[in-house]
Amino acid sequence: MAEIDGDALGWYRCSTWTEGDTHGGGASTTAITDATANNVFDDVSDAERSAGDVEYRKIWVKISSGTYPDPKVWIESNTPAVNDTVKILLAGSKSTVSTPATLTGTLQFTNGNTAVVGTATAFLMELAPGEKIYNMTDDGEGDAVTIASITDDTHLTLASNYGGTSGSGKTGAVAGIDAAAANFVAPDAKDHASVLAGRDITTSTPLGIWVQRTVSAGVNKGYEDNSATIAVEHS
Repeated sequence: MAEIDGDALGWYRCSTWTEGDTHGGGASTTAITDATANNVFDDVSDAERSAGDVEYRKIWVKISSGTYPDPKVWIESNTPAVNDTVKILLAGSKSTVSTPATLTGTLQFTNGNTAVVGTATAFLMELAPGEKIYNMTDDGEGDAVTIASITDDTHLTLASNYGGTSGSGKTGAVAGIDAAAANFVAPDAKDHASVLAGRDITTSTPLGIWVQRTVSAGVNKGYEDNSATIAVEHS
């Protein structure tokens, strides 16, 4: 296998970067400058430290040439501040913070079953394990179930049986990522049990990563130069 030049890899913002319910989407062409203040999250305000705060950002890893096989993603160093922490989750191109997003094609859901089959769908790019989907035609976001694995563009498996309405030819949607908050993890090494295992990164298939920052309530004093480092390395 050819060696991949690390300079070919880069971090990029998602297409809708403005903070809020619709933050998310696919990869943009705007690079994230490494080791730069506020390159992903903004400063925590006094009000946010007092009341507590949870925010999400979607970032993308892109490659300018070649293939980066079997990437693993973990948090190489978490925040040194005692009142906050970051966690991560793989991301597809459709998900946003709080607004459900319609998927391409149509889906078949079966009540009491974990299998979801798509027609003219693009599961591998639009979705990621850990995100939640549901039958938008008949059901609501509260019926969304976590994705356990994605086989190909038309087949995926849910982490538990679908409890909503059965049927084929349904419009599918990915729930807001805040509905999947419990699925975020904080692996601290490449060999950690909860390390995120992404699909191959190519010039046409970047890798999406959600980052969750949680600030504990009741802390009135800030921490200067707070930061965390997310690492990506192939197997």
